[in-house]
Amino acid sequence: MSATVTTAPRRGSIGFRLSIGFGLVLALIVTLGVIATNRVNAISASLATINDVNSV
Repeated sequence: MSATVTTAPRRGSIGFRLSIGFGLVLALIVTLGVIATNRVNAISASLATINDVNSV
């Protein structure tokens, strides 16, 4: 009996994995940008209301 060494199958090339990683980072940046813009607009509206109510 001879022992054979099996290697793990490759999961794509380096370029493919880098592309997937870059795409995920880009999607995260876009998502965070949309959330941040939404929150800034909500805070701005809230501050405008506070300013209108408290103006003398």
